[in-house]
Amino acid sequence: MENENRKRKASAEDDVKRARQKTMEPPDALLSTVDRSSAPPSGGASSSSQAPSAAMARPQPPPPPRGQPQRRKIEYLPLVRDVESAGGRDLRVIAEEHSRLHTRHVLRDINEWGNIDVEALTMSLRSRIATELSYGLTTLTLLSIMRGQGSSGFPIGNCAELMDEVLDLVEEVAFSEEGDVPDNTEGPKIVTHKELVTAILDDGNQPFAPLAKRQGTKPPELGHKQRPGDIVLAVVNIMRNLSVVPDNYEYLARHNRLLDVMLRLCGIRRQEHGELHAVSPALSLGDLVAVRRDVVYLFINLGGITQLSTSVPLTSAPSPIALRIARRSYELIASFLVEDSEAVTPALLMMQIGVPTVNSKPPPLVDAALEVFTRLAQPDTNRQVIAKAVPRAWLQQLFEALVHRLPISDADFSIVARSESWLSYTEKIIMALYSIAFLSPPSLKLELKQHRRLGLSKLILRLVKRFTLNVPGEQLRAWLGICARRAIEALKVLDDGEDSFDTPQSMGGAPLSFGVGYGEVGEDRVEKGTGLLGGFQDDVVWQIMLQKDVDESMFRELESLARVG
Repeated sequence: MENENRKRKASAEDDVKRARQKTMEPPDALLSTVDRSSAPPSGGASSSSQAPSAAMARPQPPPPPRGQPQRRKIEYLPLVRDVESAGGRDLRVIAEEHSRLHTRHVLRDINEWGNIDVEALTMSLRSRIATELSYGLTTLTLLSIMRGQGSSGFPIGNCAELMDEVLDLVEEVAFSEEGDVPDNTEGPKIVTHKELVTAILDDGNQPFAPLAKRQGTKPPELGHKQRPGDIVLAVVNIMRNLSVVPDNYEYLARHNRLLDVMLRLCGIRRQEHGELHAVSPALSLGDLVAVRRDVVYLFINLGGITQLSTSVPLTSAPSPIALRIARRSYELIASFLVEDSEAVTPALLMMQIGVPTVNSKPPPLVDAALEVFTRLAQPDTNRQVIAKAVPRAWLQQLFEALVHRLPISDADFSIVARSESWLSYTEKIIMALYSIAFLSPPSLKLELKQHRRLGLSKLILRLVKRFTLNVPGEQLRAWLGICARRAIEALKVLDDGEDSFDTPQSMGGAPLSFGVGYGEVGEDRVEKGTGLLGGFQDDVVWQIMLQKDVDESMFRELESLARVG
């Protein structure tokens, strides 16, 4: 009897719970669902005898049919976060992050790190153990970015053994035991930077591209070791950081292996079906783009003091290493400049960038490549090595691409006159044209001068007129005058049509000089020409040469270009 009462009580409680979930019924209906007869007796037989009579006194509603679902009301409240944003950005969170950054400890000075055990660091790299390599490369990366007082950094020149060990490491990882393959002297087509980027995008758009096994991926047998390509990228980044330190300029530029190894990493080979691959099996195309970018910025710091040959003037054949460095550096620089779709005037180039405003600047890699070439090709000994190492077709291809980048329209000249960065960009183009014209053989000079589709003489004359006539401002006139003078110099070198290195200065005495009248013997020498600008005497004589601030040497060269003899 007691067990039955407990069962009745439990069933009554379940009915009450189910009744509370019904939101459409009034509260009084909850009481009607309670089975009062299931209440336990208070005591004795009298209580048990009164229970049936109480149950019969109040009729109960019929139970709902079994299997019929009950109606329930469900309220959906999404999980949201109140954000006080401005344009989609939470300013409060940004302000808190800025405050945390200011409270953090600044990067330590290099003098706060104490003494560095260079020998232990060298042994860590020499061991080739994965954990030791990680420690060594991480330490070198930190040392390369540390700066002390007076912008001084880690003096790698005092650690010759460490430098050699780093280069040995990158050669072993990137090329294993393979020797350096000599370049084709005929000169294949230059692979441009845009072709590399396009090949990377095309590979990434292929079906199941992440599952494809490509060059540069980590071999499964390495396990937890570093990917070889990451080690190469780390070493190239370290060398780029070390080249920023002024104390390392001379040592890195004079090192007999650094530039050769760095340029070897930039090599590209084309397969039979036109596929592009890095020469190093450890590098993918994405890694190769990063390596080539870092090497360009490395040359920006070292190109001005790099000597491809130590003999001045160059009386003997250059060494194979010097020829290899000259050829590969030229190929690397030209890959950013000779793309047909990008070799356009400043106005069109600004439209390609997508920022047609006054504050826009030239593409960084293009500007960096021009900077490297103007620095590397300025010494006469370097020009002689480049002339012997670079194929004739490459010289002509880069010259024509640079001519296409010159300003020709009113919009181009307006951009150059308003922006210092675009003015510097134009001056680098003109100086690069002069360098190529200087080191070109006589046959190439004659071909470039007579190239009718190129129209070099008309373009140079138009540029000189816009840079010398009616220029507002004394300072701007001086800056534009430098570009005009360099352009006349390049045109004069082409007009001469001679071998620039077959001069009395190159056989002994003073070395060749950069600038107007490089082959003069005294100031009274009469300049002779072939009349390259003879058909434009009105523009040359009555407009440009009659300016009161025209340089005397520029005046003589304009005179020789305007008449024959």
